[in-house]
Amino acid sequence: MRITLLFMLICSALSAQVPILQSLPTSQNVLYLDFDGAVVNNPNWSATTINAAPSGFTSAQITECFNIIANHYTIFDLNVTTSLAVYNAALATKKQRIVFTPTSEWYGGVGGVAFISSWGWQAYEPGWVFTANLTSGDMKTMANAAVHEAGHQLHLSHHAQYNSSNQPQGSYHFGKGTGETSWCPMMGVGYSSNVVQWVAGPVGGPCGYRISGGFNMPNWQDDFAEMTLERLGGDGFTGHSKAISFKADDIGNTTATAKAINIVNNAISDSGLIIHNYGSLTSFKYATLPAITYDDDYFRITTTAAQNMTINCRPWSLSKSTSDNQYATLDVRLIIRNAAGTIIAIDSNINKLNATISLLNQPAGTYFIQVSASGNPNYTDFCYSTNPIGNIPANTRYGSVGRYYLTGTFASATSLPVANFTQPSSTCVGNTLTMNNQSQQATTYTWNFGAGATPSTSTAFNPTVTYTTAGSKTITLTATNTNGSNTTTRTVNITSALNATIQAPASVVSGTSTVITANATGGTTPYTYNWYTVNPNQTTQSITIAPTTATGYNVLVTSANGCTSDAYAYVNVGAPPPPPPSCPQPTISATTTCNGTTLNITPNTAYQSFLVQHSVNNGSINSQTITGTSASFNFQANASVRFIVTATCTNGAKSTASEITSVIPAITQAAPDFSLASSNGRITTTFVNNGSKFYAIRYRANGTTAWTENTTNGLTITVGAVRGTTYEVQSQSRCQTGQGSWSTSKTITAQ
Repeated sequence: MRITLLFMLICSALSAQVPILQSLPTSQNVLYLDFDGAVVNNPNWSATTINAAPSGFTSAQITECFNIIANHYTIFDLNVTTSLAVYNAALATKKQRIVFTPTSEWYGGVGGVAFISSWGWQAYEPGWVFTANLTSGDMKTMANAAVHEAGHQLHLSHHAQYNSSNQPQGSYHFGKGTGETSWCPMMGVGYSSNVVQWVAGPVGGPCGYRISGGFNMPNWQDDFAEMTLERLGGDGFTGHSKAISFKADDIGNTTATAKAINIVNNAISDSGLIIHNYGSLTSFKYATLPAITYDDDYFRITTTAAQNMTINCRPWSLSKSTSDNQYATLDVRLIIRNAAGTIIAIDSNINKLNATISLLNQPAGTYFIQVSASGNPNYTDFCYSTNPIGNIPANTRYGSVGRYYLTGTFASATSLPVANFTQPSSTCVGNTLTMNNQSQQATTYTWNFGAGATPSTSTAFNPTVTYTTAGSKTITLTATNTNGSNTTTRTVNITSALNATIQAPASVVSGTSTVITANATGGTTPYTYNWYTVNPNQTTQSITIAPTTATGYNVLVTSANGCTSDAYAYVNVGAPPPPPPSCPQPTISATTTCNGTTLNITPNTAYQSFLVQHSVNNGSINSQTITGTSASFNFQANASVRFIVTATCTNGAKSTASEITSVIPAITQAAPDFSLASSNGRITTTFVNNGSKFYAIRYRANGTTAWTENTTNGLTITVGAVRGTTYEVQSQSRCQTGQGSWSTSKTITAQ
């Protein structure tokens, strides 16, 4: 069993006789409000006796507190009472008690506390409201604390508050908004909010789901389901029994089942309850909980002559005043329907909890008055609309429940005129608007068209008007007869003038297909198009033309708000343009000799330069620009070289690129002949030129085995030697991509 508590505020106390009050004497379910003190011996609360002092409230304060609490529970089959005798007579399994006392030192500085799910369980009685820890004399705060603690006894946990990132901001929701529609969940802390409601929403922790006992559980609490249905265990949830029930619906929910109200002395008066419910459902799991059914109450009235009627509906409030609708729980939506059930008027003002509809000159017949909960967007918060299951209802109507009071007044409509007219909702600057006067029983008419209008006023029956400036304009019509006048207003949106143009070339080649396009600004989109000089007419924004003679083209553009603009374009037909300059594609080849690879380009007098690009073995591309018809490169043997050549001609044109891929062969030369000479401790080898890229020798002293090599790109090599020593010398040709064999040896004795 969990204990829950409320935060403390500040207080003081009085004392008085407790009035005997009951909200529903016929109910077997009893919530006893204990204001006159109590002696509690319950080890679940304290190991010692609790001597709880009386609340100290006056009779008027107790009555006020009772009325607020009773309103919160008015939709349930539950008797809220101050009678100890009624409490004692109730079955133990169908009752609980809330003690109002300043005595809190045994527990601590909180506003209230109760055991969760302790309804009908005497071992966990009572719940507590610690009056000394709350604002002195503020019965709304005392009542909210009591309703909150009784909510715990009826299986409810706290509703939490979240920021715009859906991150929890603590265990309690502290309310939002200001004034009459300021709002808070009942299982939050609603002391400073006017509208405190039962809600479906998160109970602290992450927004969406939480992990508990190995289960991924929806972090959500449906207050009505928890209190009025059995919760089945499983999926991480502990089951609990049903605590209380909704009252039966008191007013029909359709036009066919509407409650008839008689008009007496030109007035009506009635009341009812908005009670949402789960139909025949008796138990639930959150995974399969259906959406709640919203209550709509229908009343039927019948008039025998044309009437001017005003229908008012206000929720229960402590003040009984529509100026503040103090502590109401119901935000009223009021709808009037005709005999066919069609809506003819609706009032769902989100800034007020009550609703009023006034209708003039309504013909005799049957009307239906529909009362329901408004969908006020203020009655939800971050994470409260992020329902993790998807079939849980949104909070904007969910918590709007309770009693309402319906009144109406009626007066003959034959004596006064009814001003009424229609007009296009939008047009452009400079366009003519014609009024459609639908007024009744009027003899004269006064029109005022507002700023930028020509004319600015009129007394005609169906006048016309144009506007020179754009914007939202208000048109006012006052209809008058000998008995008085009636005024109505409409708004019209005046946009900037529609201006159409054609995007087309000044001249085209005879017979060449060309696209021309109509463009427009001003008015409202979308635009429609009519190329009315094209046969057949075309209605697309762009059309394709292929004139053989000079031709004019007209298009009529119409905006969505009915404005039109005509555009014209004249297209000449001319000779075809000269062909663009060209440059022949180069012919290329590649040859490899001992001295390297040469890229060759077949000469052409049209060529000015060449962009030569090559890559080796599909590597990066290297580029160079040449003006001759060949280029030399040095590559390794067996390399795959890709050449790409693009020519630029003297006329500035560029050619199509030519491309070849060449695999570089390994090329060798025979060993060159050579002669030897020696002086001053040196040996000089002189080669006979055979066209090699490089020449090499190797030499060694007689009697040794190791060779020493030297290479040159010239025709001589001189090396140091030991005088008197005989040396063996061999020669070799070396190419860019290979080398030949060594020659036969020659010998020389170093001098």
